[in-house]
Amino acid sequence: MATTTYTSRLRLSRPTTGELFGLWGNEVNQAITDLVDAAVAGIVTVVHDNTANYTLTALNGASDEARNAVLHVTGALTAARNVVCPTNPKLYVFDNATTGGFAVTLKTTAGTGVSVPNGAMALLRSDGVNVVPWIPTTGTGSAVLATSPTLVTPDLGTPSAGVMTNASGTAVNLVAGTANALKSATGVVSFAAAAAPLVGQIPVATSPTTATWQTVPVVPPVALPPSASIAVNAALVGSGGTFTLTPNQAFTLQNPTNPVNGMTINFVFTAGATPFVMTLGSAYSGPGGGANLALTAAANAVDFMCCYYNGPTAKWICVRSQNFLP
Repeated sequence: MATTTYTSRLRLSRPTTGELFGLWGNEVNQAITDLVDAAVAGIVTVVHDNTANYTLTALNGASDEARNAVLHVTGALTAARNVVCPTNPKLYVFDNATTGGFAVTLKTTAGTGVSVPNGAMALLRSDGVNVVPWIPTTGTGSAVLATSPTLVTPDLGTPSAGVMTNASGTAVNLVAGTANALKSATGVVSFAAAAAPLVGQIPVATSPTTATWQTVPVVPPVALPPSASIAVNAALVGSGGTFTLTPNQAFTLQNPTNPVNGMTINFVFTAGATPFVMTLGSAYSGPGGGANLALTAAANAVDFMCCYYNGPTAKWICVRSQNFLP
């Protein structure tokens, strides 16, 4: 009787020398050549039975599942399952084509394996103990392609409406519609009305989270309370704004606080029945000196003074128009 043995990895026939006289053709063709062909390029469909562990068939010298190069796994699963392969070194292409949406793990009987998501394929190998990825994974993060892929700009069509979040760039060819919210440093500022702004209008905050479209606002004149020393805060009127004053005693007009280089502020002084003397702070400068900016010494006179702030010299350069009688 012939005493044929088998290789440990692929279970191929290894006939004993001097035996199988006249039968070597069948042995070589069926138990070696056909099986090598399956191990190198064979594809087998493995129908998983939905048990926790489906064990691949592994036969000596005969066709089986475990010897094939590609395992195409099908079957209806109700949970993640395992496919168990022999604990021998072997390379596999594993195709999870099951239904139900569950992953399938290729593993050895006592070792660990690799989970393959539903609908995915993986190149795996048994190292004689465990099933591991064919290309070992080192490091972390996403894979980097040697050549960048060519990206195609999608044709999104013309939406009737939409919401853009964290979009950047320049809006081009906006035919209709308006922006009704702006992103601030701390949140979203919404406009009270989404109507299109008029030419020249700017967004003006009405609260920390709301705004309206308004024409460039004109700050109304700010009346300075009469006293012996009058403080001036340039920020109250902004550049081009006006302060008014009807003095009731001799007074000192203090240097304006919060100046900005290049800003201008105006003063309208209205004398009562008794005119009073004005003393200017050191930052005011007029033609030939501050003395030329003295108020008209006449009852009921109206004087106008315009001052420009020169930041490099920290001086308010002023001119005055006198004696506009009511």
